[in-house]
Amino acid sequence: MGEINEMEILNSFFTFRASYWSCIKELDTPERQLKYFYAICNFAFEGKETDFENDLEMKRMFILTKEQILRDFKRQKKGLPQWYINSNL
Repeated sequence: MGEINEMEILNSFFTFRASYWSCIKELDTPERQLKYFYAICNFAFEGKETDFENDLEMKRMFILTKEQILRDFKRQKKGLPQWYINSNL
């Protein structure tokens, strides 16, 4: 989880990709859909991973989603000026 903490300034926004929505729509119940949506936001904004317990489908989907969120944060960090990254805003 260290990667998100290093970029804490970026956790006030993230790119919600169409692929995340596609994953959510594929889940069979509203409860699972909400849990997956919450997991995305919880990771992007809080740096915390959701425990999917024995739900292997959601675990597998989230592995890919998590990696994309981390890549997006790294890309955003590269595009920000150094003074902004180092500030305590």
